[in-house]
Amino acid sequence: MTDKTASAGAPRFQEPDPAAMDAETRRVYDMVLGKRGKLPGPFRIWLANPEFSEIAETFGRRVRFGSGLSRRVVELATIIACRNAKAQYAWHSHRNAAREVGIPEDVIVAIRDGRKPTIADETEAAVYDFCHEVLENKSVSDETFHRIDRLIGRPALIDLMGLIGFYGVVAITLNAFDIPPAGGAAPELKD
Repeated sequence: MTDKTASAGAPRFQEPDPAAMDAETRRVYDMVLGKRGKLPGPFRIWLANPEFSEIAETFGRRVRFGSGLSRRVVELATIIACRNAKAQYAWHSHRNAAREVGIPEDVIVAIRDGRKPTIADETEAAVYDFCHEVLENKSVSDETFHRIDRLIGRPALIDLMGLIGFYGVVAITLNAFDIPPAGGAAPELKD
């Protein structure tokens, strides 16, 4: 990773201190804790801008938990996005979540290693192709677009794009602040 200092030894990120928060920041802090039960990595950073943090929490919760996508599809798309951005903290968290929802280990390892996985489920294979194309190529072929649109439908496709976009913001935040994997875990994503 990069040097963890902004200048002259100043850290890029300091853990938020609830006792030192102004009323608006504390309201958003309490709201995120109340809805999520914890304050995940990017939310700790986003608290520096409470309005952004509140919007991000609402949007993130919607695309992860309130969309037309299955939990497996959500976690598959999430690890693809995290891998694409080399977001170590988010990869570590969502690699575990992918395991919990039954994504096969060989699929997780292939994504981690930057290889195309063999995915038996037609919808999940189409999700991989769509996510990989849009993130790597910044566009999607007609064939890939029509396949995913047919398999999951337009409303779920919009949810999928929102999910990918949300994890782009998460990754940029975590990478810019050089947040390592939680619990001192070793980074897994290589170039």
